[in-house]
Amino acid sequence: MKHRLASKLRWIGYFRYEDEDGHRHTVYAFVYLLSFSRFVHVEFTERMDQDTLLMCLVNAFEASGGVPREVLFDNMKQAVLGRSPRGEVEWHPRLADFAMVVGFRPRACRPGRAQTKGKVERLIRYVRENFWPGRRFTDLADLNEQARAWCDKANRRVHGTTSQIPVEQLAKEALQPVPERERLEHLVGETRKVSRDGFVSFGGCRYGVPWSWAGAQVVVKERGPYVEIWSAAGDHLIHRHPRSLIPGSIIRIPEQYTGLPLTGPVHSLEPVARRISAPEVEVRPLAVYEAMAGGEAP
Repeated sequence: MKHRLASKLRWIGYFRYEDEDGHRHTVYAFVYLLSFSRFVHVEFTERMDQDTLLMCLVNAFEASGGVPREVLFDNMKQAVLGRSPRGEVEWHPRLADFAMVVGFRPRACRPGRAQTKGKVERLIRYVRENFWPGRRFTDLADLNEQARAWCDKANRRVHGTTSQIPVEQLAKEALQPVPERERLEHLVGETRKVSRDGFVSFGGCRYGVPWSWAGAQVVVKERGPYVEIWSAAGDHLIHRHPRSLIPGSIIRIPEQYTGLPLTGPVHSLEPVARRISAPEVEVRPLAVYEAMAGGEAP
């Protein structure tokens, strides 16, 4: 039955929160719903680019234990580039390649037909009204851990519409196996440009690579406790860093500037200034003041 094979997803924009200093920030929510079982997966992100979309899809497939035969997308620009005069969907090439490798058929909601995504819209409202208000978290990882726990409880409760427990209905979804991540390496990752001083920005931190990669496009992959930086072609691992948990960290590598053609020595450490509680006053010997009183140069 067709309704057992489709999932629906979309991003919710503008989930706002305040930090301890009262500054406002925004995260986005990726919402994935299996239409028959009503199994739900929610993941918060700091970006809405296509790299993030593909990674969220993989996480959702793994969370539900399989890949549906059809995935219904909201008309997000990360998936739908446009439509032909005949109404045919022009899919983003990366998404089309991803769908072919993973094994699902992408479908797009018809513009102006809200009923095609009604279940997800109700879920979005439920997240806003039941999960988000008063939520406290330390960072994005903590927020997503809380979201997973919230989804797990929802998936183990009797659904108000179906009167069934979602996790117990998953077997009827006829999901296909999730491909090994190694098969998706060339499709999943976040594209970055190496800075002129040999750093790649990721997750609020800067990770060093050999200076010869400055200005190049690279792909960043998160592997458990590590951040891996690969060549754009995906055929060369440039460096593997332990992931930093401190926002704003700068992580260098010993060989970062080895062989750099400079006239002077390369110093890998930044100059450090010191903040003090009061201005420092220079103390001079009394002989200096006596010499100054007598008109002599000190």
